[in-house]
Amino acid sequence: MEKEFFNKLGIKGKKEPLELRWTGNTTRSEDDSVKINIEVSGVKGDSRFMLHDVRTVKNLELPKQTLKFEDVVKYNPHLKGLPVESYVNAKPTILIGVNNWRVAVPMKIREGGYNQFIATKTRLGWTLQGSGKDVGEIASLNIHTCECERRYQILHDEVKEYFSLDVSQPKSILSIGNQRAMQILENNCVKKNQQFEVSLLWKDNDPQLPDSYNVAVHRLKCLMRKFKKNTELKQTMQMEIEKLISKGYARKVLDSEINNYPGRTWYLPIFVALNPNKPGKVRLVWDAAAKSNNKSLNDYLLCGPDLLTSLFNVLIEFRVGQVAVCGDIAEMFHRINVKDEDMHAQRFLWFENGDVDKISVYVMKALTFGISCAPCIAHFVRNKNADDFRENYPRAVKAVESYHYMDDFIDSVHSEEEALELALQVKMIHAAGGFHMRNWVSNSKLV
Repeated sequence: MEKEFFNKLGIKGKKEPLELRWTGNTTRSEDDSVKINIEVSGVKGDSRFMLHDVRTVKNLELPKQTLKFEDVVKYNPHLKGLPVESYVNAKPTILIGVNNWRVAVPMKIREGGYNQFIATKTRLGWTLQGSGKDVGEIASLNIHTCECERRYQILHDEVKEYFSLDVSQPKSILSIGNQRAMQILENNCVKKNQQFEVSLLWKDNDPQLPDSYNVAVHRLKCLMRKFKKNTELKQTMQMEIEKLISKGYARKVLDSEINNYPGRTWYLPIFVALNPNKPGKVRLVWDAAAKSNNKSLNDYLLCGPDLLTSLFNVLIEFRVGQVAVCGDIAEMFHRINVKDEDMHAQRFLWFENGDVDKISVYVMKALTFGISCAPCIAHFVRNKNADDFRENYPRAVKAVESYHYMDDFIDSVHSEEEALELALQVKMIHAAGGFHMRNWVSNSKLV
């Protein structure tokens, strides 16, 4: 109800601020809104009906309406005899919401041809719906407001601004740190034996890393105390580390390397991350935030620019096509190798052959979970690999660059044939970079 009309009625209600939300996340606040219950009746009706929880707004902003019923009847003879009165420039002041729809529900209907008006009788009287064809001014009955003139004005203003000013286009400006990170990736990311090899994103060219061995030993002893309470945890971690070694993601460091290695070294404590939605599954995490001499490995590394695709955009695009196709990249981080000169910054301690009395040094040859630059590197490598196929498979490359969220592929197209072709192309592109797609799902059994 419009506030002006409410004031004319001279009634009182409870003040409650109101926020209205519409499509496109458009919001409107009514700080002076009043909540009331009112009785209404039709123009000629004696019965009164209660409208509950009516809220006032400053302005409904609905257009004025004019109805010449005698003209309507000329083109809609099926409406002849209905008790509908004409009116001129009447402005709606109340909208009846679904919580009070009982008073507006159709009880009788009178309709004519396809393009003619439909009349419905409600508890408040007869109403007309439809735009009507060739009825002249009757089109003003349509209460949908037209924004055309306002859009034309906006377009006019933008064109005027364009010709009167040198309008600069928005550019993505990288910080100095992000510029360095991208330069490292561009210069040091190479493909060897069907897999990519990268450097870590160091803040400085020659970082002086402190000794971190003792912290790793201390954290391993803390794990050993947990193992006494939870023997399954040790067995699970042992199995995961054996998998890393068997797949070539990690290896034992030779005794000759441990003390004589001339490059950068850092010992990363390890722990497990559990997912309550995936019982029994654990993920090993290398704690690059662990401090040694008040410094962590992450303190020496750049995070790099955020190359993660917006999940909101991915899901919005996903709604478009009729056939969905989804999958994920297996062990995405571990499919990217780290160059030899940086590999030893990913050392960790573990028990040789599961013997807690024999601690050995291992090193991650692949990218690890936990270091701050890993997400940026992974996204860069994934997109760099896809870029080689842009000319021959543009839609699949777009899927890799725009419709992946982390390691998850989420896309949709308009036919089963398109979905199958797209899935095979995406799978082929990832395989060329050493990535393996799995866990395919679709709403099509054929796909």
